[in-house]
Amino acid sequence: MLQRTLAADDDAGSAAAANQVVAAYQAIDRERGTLPVSVARLWNDHARALRPALDKLARAANLETRRVPFQPLSDTLWAMIQDFDPAVERPLRLFHCPMAFDNTGADWIQQDPQIANPYFGDMMLRCGSEVSIHE
Repeated sequence: MLQRTLAADDDAGSAAAANQVVAAYQAIDRERGTLPVSVARLWNDHARALRPALDKLARAANLETRRVPFQPLSDTLWAMIQDFDPAVERPLRLFHCPMAFDNTGADWIQQDPQIANPYFGDMMLRCGSEVSIHE
């Protein structure tokens, strides 16, 4: 949902979606003590990478400041998908926009096969390419 609201240039929607992402992380993190040791270790490794992005996301005041932590959040979530290999109802697709962040590029995850760029929104909605898929 966060990706879709950023791509739609929906400030209020992206604020609500950002809060949902932070709340989901907190709910999962509270349960980490119930995870098998090897899974908990892997979760903790990823959680260390997620926390700074989630902190910035929680404090972000507008679309532009939400787009910045969305990039490391996307990178870490894709790494988690690769490590945990979750079963999914619909494929998860990794896209890359080479022009994001002053042409350094950035990735994002979405289910829809049609590109909806969260870094530029309507200005460059279809900029990017699919680079990987998790089914």
